[in-house]
Amino acid sequence: MKTWCYWALPEVSAEKVEDPARQFADLFEDSVRLRMRSDVPVGVCLSGGLDSTAIICAMARQWNGSVQSLHAFSYVAAEFDESSYIADTIRMTQARLNRLETDPIQAWSTLDKVLTFHDEPVHSIGAVIGFELMQLAASKGVKVILNGPGGG
Repeated sequence: MKTWCYWALPEVSAEKVEDPARQFADLFEDSVRLRMRSDVPVGVCLSGGLDSTAIICAMARQWNGSVQSLHAFSYVAAEFDESSYIADTIRMTQARLNRLETDPIQAWSTLDKVLTFHDEPVHSIGAVIGFELMQLAASKGVKVILNGPGGG
C-alpha cells in the first residue's frame, strides 16, 4: 500500500482587513444589488429573523423610490409568531406584505404535490410552507425571490 497527497490547497497569506464589518456590509449590499437586477418583479421571503430582515432592508435601501413595489411574503403561525418583527420591518421598508394563511391540515394536503417538485425527502413542514410561499409569490406576479433561510 502506498499513501500520498493527491492535491493540496495553495498557501495563502493572511490579508489584513482594515474594517471587516464595513467590508462585509459592502459585500452584502453588493450581493443583494446583483440579485435585484431583473426585468421581472423581485420579492423576499420575510420571516422576522435576522437573515430575511437584512435582505429586505438592503433591498429597500437600493429601491430608492422605484415605482415598483417591494413585495414581502410571510407565513405567520401562533407557534412561530414573529409578526411584531415583521410589522416593524414592513413599516421601515414600506414593502407590501403578502401573508400566507394556511393551517397544518391544508398545508399537509399539498404534500403529494410538494414531493413531485422536491428533489429530496422532506423532513419538516418547512418545505411545504416554502412551496406555499412560492405559489403565493407566483400568484402576485413575483418571479424572483430573495430568501435568507439561515443556518438551520
